[in-house]
This record gives sequence, C-alpha cells and structure tokens, in this order.
Amino acid sequence: MEEEIRKRIVEAGNKLVEKGLTYGSSGNISVRYGDKIFITPSGIPYHKISPDDIVEIDFEGNERGGRASIEAPMHIAIYRGRKNINAIVHFHSPYSMACAASVDEIPVFLDELFSHVGGSLIVAKYGVPGSKKLAENVSSVMKERNAALLRGHGAVCCGKNLEEAMELAEIVERICRVYILASIAGEPKKLPEEGIKYQIKAFKEKQ
Repeated sequence: MEEEIRKRIVEAGNKLVEKGLTYGSSGNISVRYGDKIFITPSGIPYHKISPDDIVEIDFEGNERGGRASIEAPMHIAIYRGRKNINAIVHFHSPYSMACAASVDEIPVFLDELFSHVGGSLIVAKYGVPGSKKLAENVSSVMKERNAALLRGHGAVCCGKNLEEAMELAEIVERICRVYILASIAGEPKKLPEEGIKYQIKAFKEKQ
C-alpha cells in the first residue's frame, strides 16, 4: 500500500504540471496513511520525482528517506485539525495566485463549485514559506473548509483521498478564474442567504 501511495503522489504531481496548476518544483502533495505522512521532496521538479523520492514523515516532522517539502509543517497542521481528510495538495496556479495577491476573500457568488469548498474561499494571512506562522494561518482557515488561498503564495486543497483533493484543486482554479472575469465585467454579486446555505449544506452532506 505504501508503494502505491508513493506512485500516486508522483502521478498527481505530474498531473498538476500538465494541467498548468503548478510548475517546476513549486507546491507540494501529501497523503496521510495511519500515523505517517508521505510528502513530495524539497527542490525536485515533478517530472524528476520517482516513488523512492517521496519522503515519509511523522507528526513531529521527523523525516525518513530524504528532505521533505519546506511546507511539511503546514500539511501536519492541517491534518491535526482535520481527522476526516487524508490528502493535501498545495499548488501555484495563475488565477489562484492572482486572487491570493489581490483579495481577502472570494465570496459564494456562484450556484455551483462552492459546495466542494465549504463556504467562501478565504485568503489566509501571510506567513513566510515553511514557517510555523504560515502553518497556523492556513490550518485555522481550513478547520471548516477544504480549500484556502495563501496570501501572496497560491492555494491549498484537501480531501478524503488524493483524487478528491486533486479535483478540488481544479475547481479552486476555476473559481478564481471566473471571479477575475466577473470582476472585469462588473462587481461579482454574493448569492442570497438561501443560496449560501444550500452550498454549505451540500458540502456537509459530502463529508
């Protein structure tokens, strides 16, 4: 099973690049398996990562088999706060980065997509990459949501499994893209309360 997890993380990394959701070695992917976390290594471009390069860490950040991504503390913090999720994808996509650099929050303005997030798409306060502050800022936003934007940085998504987290990464990028287009056309209008409640209810039913 552990070897299969390693292979799936490698495949997911290449898929992020192919879909234009990240580039080079930017971002990171992890999967929780029992009391272990398997995470992408630091500084290796996705197309060069092999299953053997995937690093095993524990919840104290101790590494086995290489040097883990600098954002390992963020992954650990999110897992600690969310017992129901087992995969995290952090990525640097164009539209999510544009929104992360320019807004504080993307409200529920569409009658779709936000049922995957769990509410508005909040931009977590800035923290230096790899820092405890960043880990705390992001994990606090994601206690009741499956996605967040990172101020001046990118986006992070989580799910019950890697497939779910990867699907949400594409959804978040689409939300950001449509929000930017809507902002060009005019002022995006927040859904009325019943629409927001509907989206949150749909999200909770998926958990």
